[in-house]
Amino acid sequence: MAVLLTFHFVCLTWLFFHAEDMESVWLYLQSITPLKLGSFAQVTPFTLGLIAIGIGLHFVSRNMPERIAAFPVVQRAPDWALALAFGICVLMIDAAGPSGVAPFIYFQF
Repeated sequence: MAVLLTFHFVCLTWLFFHAEDMESVWLYLQSITPLKLGSFAQVTPFTLGLIAIGIGLHFVSRNMPERIAAFPVVQRAPDWALALAFGICVLMIDAAGPSGVAPFIYFQF
């Protein structure tokens, strides 16, 4: 619980550190607190699906690669089919990311 509280405290204080003025801090805090209609416009079913997959992966056992390899379908599949499945997974991960290269964070200060 202490780690969770510390993380949120650091995130909150980061707003004050990074903002240009106090007015923009209060505007940002007001925009994230009320739950009004249209406040979740950026949340799409695709994004919610990715979040659900990410949360679900936290509950996967450590020996999952060995368990997947033991499936008869995976054992009988040709190498090109496994490579294709892997490539599709990579494309899905790439589609979930932002376009372009993110700027180096420390150049913003």
